[in-house]
Amino acid sequence: MERSTSSSSRPITDKGGNGEGDPSVIEMERFISAIGRLSRFCGSIGEGGLFALFLIVCWEVITRYFFKDPSIFSAEVSEYLMVLLTFSSAGIIMGEGRHVRVEVLVSRLGKRGRAMAEVAIQAGVLLVCVILIKEGASSTYIAFVSNYRSTSLLRFPLWIPYAFVPAGGLVLGVQSLAIILESIGKLRE
Repeated sequence: MERSTSSSSRPITDKGGNGEGDPSVIEMERFISAIGRLSRFCGSIGEGGLFALFLIVCWEVITRYFFKDPSIFSAEVSEYLMVLLTFSSAGIIMGEGRHVRVEVLVSRLGKRGRAMAEVAIQAGVLLVCVILIKEGASSTYIAFVSNYRSTSLLRFPLWIPYAFVPAGGLVLGVQSLAIILESIGKLRE
């Protein structure tokens, strides 16, 4: 199912033009646009994490196989970067409609049915995001106040990678909300 991204310039107003200039529609478009910018920013963080992961893995290969002296931090930092890039990129991937989808039923629906199905699907995504945020924030808080650290030589504070989970859940949740608003706009057309 093709969906416009939240960064699209397509107005959400109805085709008849009677939503044209409506302040609530304009505010909704601005909100959706801001969410798109937030998702793209977080996606850029994920890209940076992926590049850092590439460099660390290359460093590990060189030190391990050419110098026979593996680094002590590569595996651990790579794990943290994987969590970062997974959760920071979730929103932009959702906004671009690139998450895995099974569309056997949805593809047979009309335009209105697809929009209604999208609202229902995204409501489920929002529920999962609320759980991610709540449980992730709880784990992050416990790790922070208890000063949990990794057991490796790095002794890395674990609240930092734990914080990627609720932050990513928040970005994914607001992106899902933007998709719901776009779908409601399609229902009004």
